[in-house]
Amino acid sequence: MTLSVLAHLGLVLVGAVLTFAGIAKAMEPAFFVSHLKNLRLLDERLLVPAAAVVIVLQAGLGAALLLRLWPAVLIPAAMILLLALASLGYWSTATGRTADCGCYNGVFTFSPLQSLLLDAGYAALLGFSWWSGIPAAESRGWRGAAVLLTGLGAGGMALGLLRYSARHKQAFFELSPIRAGRRWRPDWLPAGAVLPAGEGETLVVFLGETCPHCLRWMKVLNTLHALPDLPSVQGVVTLPDAELEGYRARVGARFPLVAISPWVATRLSRNTTPTAVLVEDGIIREKWVGSMPKEFTDRLRATMPAPRPKADADSSDIPDRNASSITRPA
Repeated sequence: MTLSVLAHLGLVLVGAVLTFAGIAKAMEPAFFVSHLKNLRLLDERLLVPAAAVVIVLQAGLGAALLLRLWPAVLIPAAMILLLALASLGYWSTATGRTADCGCYNGVFTFSPLQSLLLDAGYAALLGFSWWSGIPAAESRGWRGAAVLLTGLGAGGMALGLLRYSARHKQAFFELSPIRAGRRWRPDWLPAGAVLPAGEGETLVVFLGETCPHCLRWMKVLNTLHALPDLPSVQGVVTLPDAELEGYRARVGARFPLVAISPWVATRLSRNTTPTAVLVEDGIIREKWVGSMPKEFTDRLRATMPAPRPKADADSSDIPDRNASSITRPA
């Protein structure tokens, strides 16, 4: 394989990555805007314009590299952009402002070091392509139009979807892999998660360490997990393993908990807590964000035993799902 072919392949790879990153941000722009907000570098009035500019630049620049449009100028520009974004992403994760670099809008997540190495690798590929002297493509007219269409189209889509989200209080596209109708993949959570291998229901709940709504859910989740005719509960928390038991004691959780890394939480729950998914027979049947649907809370109330007189009631009235006297029906 000649050096010229390698240089062209590197240009195509980096161009495709930049185009994908821009379009991924455009498909779920509210999540990217929240990422920019967490950086705490811009006034809130500038967040949406800044998001649109980044999306247009990434998608347009990626398309220009794919089409070999003005490589002598755009390859160095792309290298500078990649190194700047890599530095910003590493700083934001190192300071705890964001969970990941935000490069792919949560579709793919990498540790801070992995993201830095990837961006450095992309910059090196571009440097090799530039050094090889890749010639500019001919027929620049339609290529330039395609680049403008890609960049401005991605920016326009982002602004339109932001307006849709504001009006309907939900995203038009959902890039998280946990969606209703999909099969639950056991490798989404680390070892130790308690999920039904076949038949059965489990409510997987993503909780935040300082999330006030999560604390309001805690009594309901404990009761839910204790009743054998309702779904079991599996809690997921963005914490180091060593802090898991301390969190359990602090919030009074009486159901299994597992810890996941911040960048995995970004991909699965979009860092929105509480987020819950109802897994039935290995399939995600429902997904809730922020509140439980009335149909489910009605089901919980209908299954709960009649309350004892207040004078006699205490915490021992909540049955323990793990006790030998409680078994699920076969």
